[in-house]
Amino acid sequence: MAATDEELMARAIEGEAEAFARLAERHGGSVFRYLMRMTGSVEEAEELLQDTFVAAFAARRQYRGAGSVRGWLMTIARNRARNAWRDGSRNVRDAETVRGELESLPVSGTPEGEVLRLELRAEIATALAALPPASREAVVLRDVEGLTYEEIAEVTGAGEGAVRVRVHRGREQLRHLLEPYLTGEPVEGERSVP
Repeated sequence: MAATDEELMARAIEGEAEAFARLAERHGGSVFRYLMRMTGSVEEAEELLQDTFVAAFAARRQYRGAGSVRGWLMTIARNRARNAWRDGSRNVRDAETVRGELESLPVSGTPEGEVLRLELRAEIATALAALPPASREAVVLRDVEGLTYEEIAEVTGAGEGAVRVRVHRGREQLRHLLEPYLTGEPVEGERSVP
């Protein structure tokens, strides 16, 4: 039977590096996806991912078990990203940059379905990048990473009610931004967040 996150964290706190490595392996993908969607850049997300796990390992003895290990790691990732943006060493990509990067990805084969899938990914990434940061973060944590509202509140430091509002508003804004693409209706003027 696989050890739980809490068991691995307890062993990591006692100095067992292998236990922490297993936690990093278990949660690295979700932390990376979160950082990727928040920054819009694979390179920045990779750097921040490494920063996150270095900081988490250094702070492992400060973990108190009040929330989930995943929530704790997401909080560290969020703080590392915010610090980098505040210091000016990294910038959040704008919607056009994100779209360009996604559209330049190679398409495996040439089936129409693969092209449409890639196009939809680009549209979603562009729409996500256009959301206000608090809404984007809440939607990514809830709908992409599957965190509970309680875990998102822990990560962001906002109340659970505020998190629910951010997720709801973010989803509504995404629906508005993606509606022209999904319905095939021509776009009048430039799309913007309501």
